[in-house]
Amino acid sequence: MQDVTPFFLWGTAQSGKSWLKQLLCGHVAIAGLDEPHITDILIPNFKLCLEHYNGNYSKKQEEKNEKPNRILDNDNSIKDMYKIILNNIKYNSKYFRKILWIGDDTPDTLHSAGFCIETFPNARFLYLARDGRDALAACWYQENQRSPPIVLELCKTVEEFAPRYAEAWCHVSRKARQFGAENPGRFLELRYEDLFARPVDVLRQSFALFGLVVGEDEIVEYCKLAGLCEHDGGWLRDPGPDPELERFGRPGVWREALPVAAAEAFMAVAGNELNTHGYD
Repeated sequence: MQDVTPFFLWGTAQSGKSWLKQLLCGHVAIAGLDEPHITDILIPNFKLCLEHYNGNYSKKQEEKNEKPNRILDNDNSIKDMYKIILNNIKYNSKYFRKILWIGDDTPDTLHSAGFCIETFPNARFLYLARDGRDALAACWYQENQRSPPIVLELCKTVEEFAPRYAEAWCHVSRKARQFGAENPGRFLELRYEDLFARPVDVLRQSFALFGLVVGEDEIVEYCKLAGLCEHDGGWLRDPGPDPELERFGRPGVWREALPVAAAEAFMAVAGNELNTHGYD
């Protein structure tokens, strides 16, 4: 049976990664993980275990004046473990016979893309860009809904938060695009605003990256199953008990939600990068 292949979703907080992943998972060949942190937490700790084992084993063999002949190959052991984890996730799904792709939206995969390609040569990568000012406004709102709002320990106001978020937004944009330029066949850049207005087109383009041909009616069904409905020229998720989530999901919300000083602080850091994406 065919092994599963991962795909990775990149973007800053409140850029729509989870939304895109949910929509893609409407296809029976695609499953998704909720930020599993395999590359930034599990694998580094597994590597430490391997190093500890090899170190202890070598020391014991030296004390016996014997040659250590059971040293584990760290790189191959780590890659094998990564493959085993994903295939185990696949085979624990009731649709395991049909799953070909598993999505991972852990932010750190942006910095471990080289390792991901070495482990999975056929992996795919999607970068979802959103107007950084809209993402900033949505992120500030969401962070302040937490109890307690952790963000306030670092930044007391959105004006203080704006340049920090802008730096992160620029970093993700530049690093993702650099990767895309070096790996055009396995990378796709998308825009949140297009996903909002034309999800069927964006999803068709995304499925094509995986070699999947999906009809429009089927994609529309995926959108509806994900709780989307057409509304005022766009597709929106049900906001649930908080109607503000619908407002912060709209393109251009920053114009009414961000204080002028916060928007200016963001632009001072990210204005040039924002222009490269075609945002005014």
